[in-house]
Amino acid sequence: MSQATLEKRATGSEFTPLLRTVKGQGLLERRTGCYAVGITANLLALAAVATGMAVLGGSWWVLLLAPVLAVLSARTAFVGHDAGHLQITADRRRSRVIQLIHANLLLGMSAYWWNDKHNRHHAHPNHTEKDPDVAADMLVFTQRQARGRAGFRGMLTRHQAWLFFPLTLLEALALKVYGFQNLRRLPARERVVEGLLLAAHAAGSLTLLLTTMPLGRGVVFGLLHQMLLGLHLGMAFAPNHKGMEMPDEAAGGERWRPDSWTRTARPSPICTRWASPCGRGNPWPGPGVDRAGTAAAVKEASEMSKSAKVATGGVVVGVALIWVIGFWPALLVMIGVPVAAYLLLDSSQRRRLRRVTRKEIGR
Repeated sequence: MSQATLEKRATGSEFTPLLRTVKGQGLLERRTGCYAVGITANLLALAAVATGMAVLGGSWWVLLLAPVLAVLSARTAFVGHDAGHLQITADRRRSRVIQLIHANLLLGMSAYWWNDKHNRHHAHPNHTEKDPDVAADMLVFTQRQARGRAGFRGMLTRHQAWLFFPLTLLEALALKVYGFQNLRRLPARERVVEGLLLAAHAAGSLTLLLTTMPLGRGVVFGLLHQMLLGLHLGMAFAPNHKGMEMPDEAAGGERWRPDSWTRTARPSPICTRWASPCGRGNPWPGPGVDRAGTAAAVKEASEMSKSAKVATGGVVVGVALIWVIGFWPALLVMIGVPVAAYLLLDSSQRRRLRRVTRKEIGR
């Protein structure tokens, strides 16, 4: 959301004092130089990974580059996100070019589709009827959305707490599919530009994989890259909806249903800095958070750092030993990544996860 949009929304609302404070501290100033350095470094790192794929493509050691490529791809997505918000430059044409390069060409995700969806999300955050990010689909977010779901979707709803991490492995692939499906809805000129860039991404990705490694290894590498990218993006998306209030459309949007399942969510300084390297911190307090009542929860959350380090170390060691198991690296990753993500939860979050039943959805 651009600064001009923020100022317009702030007029005559309780948001005005907060916006004035944030602007006074310089938190909305663009840092073009920082982005220039970050984008250049990211592109050089992507080129280095492609070179490494060519060098190591003859052995299973090349799979060690898949997690690296996933992290760099997520960084590419963050750049596209910031360009869509006009955070990098106020020039809309330049921002559009930057976003098309990073989203369509490098990631294979439609920038036009994402902008439309993301703008609706910011216009009505967590609104169950107007925010596409919390619309009932594979997952549901309220009891009302869960009612009447049967068959396969009903099964997903009953077990979605356990299926969350496995489903995030498909997030990157889903974003690509949604982008291609949306092409027919675009204006003719946008359809041609975005379609060509998406096709170039698909052709370039397949060419890189098939020319640097055997077919089977290329399939494993591609799946591993996309699954880890999906997990990374999912873990970046999800916290933006946790602990936030959710307007209830049935009550005319006036009654709010707080999502208390993860009210104690605490951001990681390292992850925040990685996701927004040129930002100046997060000045926006979470809505409806009882700060006095969460002091103990924050203390408890801080105690998970040791277990998180152990789990992370286990993942690194597991990836380093992939070559030992030969034919089964893909299966190891598919099972190991969700387990590692589960281990990153603290004891209270695990207890909540185990207590989730169909009746508890939305509470």
